[in-house]
Amino acid sequence: MADGGRKDVAGLPSMVPPGRTWSLAFSMLATTLGIVLLGLIASFLLLLSQAPGRVHAECESAMDLARRLIRSAERSTFGAPAADRLHDTILALREFRHLEVQIQGGTGLGAAAQAGASGPLLLPHDNQSSVRRPPQEVPAWLLGWMGRAVRDIPPLRVGHHPLIGTVLVHPQPYDEAREFWEELRVAIGYHLMLFLLVSIVLFLVIQRGLRPLRELQAAFERLGRGDFSRPVVEDVPAELRAIHVSFNHTAQLLEHAQREHASLSRQLLRLQEEERASIARELHDELAPYLFCIRLDASSNLALEDETPMEEVRETFASIDENVSQIQARIRDLLHRLRPVDIDVHGWPEALVTLLDGFRTRFPCIDFDLDADGLDVVSDDTLRVSIYRIVQECLTNVVRHADAERACVAVRCLPQAVGGPGIEIEVTDDGRGPPAQTAWGRGLIGMRERAQALGGSLDVLAASPRGTRVMGRIPLPA
Repeated sequence: MADGGRKDVAGLPSMVPPGRTWSLAFSMLATTLGIVLLGLIASFLLLLSQAPGRVHAECESAMDLARRLIRSAERSTFGAPAADRLHDTILALREFRHLEVQIQGGTGLGAAAQAGASGPLLLPHDNQSSVRRPPQEVPAWLLGWMGRAVRDIPPLRVGHHPLIGTVLVHPQPYDEAREFWEELRVAIGYHLMLFLLVSIVLFLVIQRGLRPLRELQAAFERLGRGDFSRPVVEDVPAELRAIHVSFNHTAQLLEHAQREHASLSRQLLRLQEEERASIARELHDELAPYLFCIRLDASSNLALEDETPMEEVRETFASIDENVSQIQARIRDLLHRLRPVDIDVHGWPEALVTLLDGFRTRFPCIDFDLDADGLDVVSDDTLRVSIYRIVQECLTNVVRHADAERACVAVRCLPQAVGGPGIEIEVTDDGRGPPAQTAWGRGLIGMRERAQALGGSLDVLAASPRGTRVMGRIPLPA
């Protein structure tokens, strides 16, 4: 879709190419938070993997302590009777967090009184056992995961006592599971708060970090509209400073190229008008008089009488023939100015040879030399005409302004040149030297415009030790 109907400097609507629908900020934020979230999940999984070992160690330690306490109560020969000591020990074991105590059999308190026990035996029997129920707030999957850790710990069985009965001590992970679940919930809450805080801070940092890119995008849009007045700020992070500096430099080059293009366009229009005016003057000053003479001679012949001497008639026709010959010569000159006839008549690259031969014939005092190599690859007619015109204009300048004794023309094809294959044109003379660029005539300007119109370049330099050297390069069309 067009961006608000705006158009660039070429008059085309600013188009946003189809692509990803999510922004760079969203991608960076989602990626970073995804990594953080994966790290948190990995941490929780690590805690869960370590929980069974923690429960196993706690329960095994409690069972070992219970085993030692019961053995100590059974073997002790000091103090209260053995039943009382075992009674007190079992009551103490019931308070352990990681143990479950069950009583089977025994006669209870009445039997103990009959046997003369020193204290009350308050231990419950199997119908009042101390079996603990799983806590409701702990998920079943966590209880099952914790329960796996104590399956390999054997229960502790105390032999049958006539008053107490059989005592079974089992490891019990419920309290540890409740404690672990509470710790896990608190940790999850803290981590979620931290995750939210990190998300907000990261979002603000990314938005601030991407602000120079948004400014750069706005600058590109201004550049597309031909607005070079507002460069981007270069006081940005180091990673983007080089891009902003390069953008400003490119904008300056584009502004210079636009001004130069506008100047060349004005010069081209001026040269076109001058060329048209020159052709119009030549038609008026050169051809019109000859046509008038032909018409005058033809009217005179129409007025002749039958007895007019034949010699006078012949002179009239000879005058007409002379005028027609002059007209043909002028027309050939005009056609040659509009298009090199040698290319159509003699072919390519023989047209360059014919051009040099013409200069040798008209100006025998100057030694003209031609080096044409590999020009058979030039098949584009526009490129052929441009090469011909550049060489022709260079030789014309040598004849008119250089006061030289020698002129060398080299036109070569460079298939392996840097930047791609192209044609190199070099014209060197031993004359006065090049003029200042401000003093370039329309001929030099026309040569430069021809080269630039085809994507090439042309420079006028000083030759060594004296004279002028014109260097041009035009790329071959793809």
